[in-house]
Amino acid sequence: MKIRVRDVGEIPEEVEFEQDTSELNPRLEKGTSRDYECRVPARVGMTQYRTGRDLFFDGDLETTIVGRCARCLEEYELPVSTPFRYLLAPRGDQVAGSAGEDAEISVYEGEEVDLAPLIFERILLSLPTTPLCNEQCRGLCPRCGINLNESECNCPASEGDPRMAIFRTLRVDRIDG
Repeated sequence: MKIRVRDVGEIPEEVEFEQDTSELNPRLEKGTSRDYECRVPARVGMTQYRTGRDLFFDGDLETTIVGRCARCLEEYELPVSTPFRYLLAPRGDQVAGSAGEDAEISVYEGEEVDLAPLIFERILLSLPTTPLCNEQCRGLCPRCGINLNESECNCPASEGDPRMAIFRTLRVDRIDG
């Protein structure tokens, strides 16, 4: 969402909007696997105000991300709800107001501020590094590929790492002393 700098007043104002997240998906697709996809807009509720030329945006965003579980490869929905607090200062100016300890400081140029990159950044930072449908996910059987969350497989029990098979043939006599 783009906000005109002159529309941000000194009196705090509540603003709500939906941010299209389709531009976020190319960033989520980077890498060798496609772990996440954003299919719905982000709902943003915030308070905006200014102190001099410094702009303050304080609020929350909510959306739902679709993830692909790293263990069972099933899709699942991941609700994202995260607060944000930004202080934007004009490029080249010193920050005049107190941003608080938890505010992120950024800069703006011109007469418009685009909040979309800041919202996308907040969404990306809230995603887990390893997508899991749940912590107890049992994943796929390494032999037959069946989803162990849905049913048991009939594969024989593993005899261990095949590279260690030679060691299982060795006999070791112990001397207790």
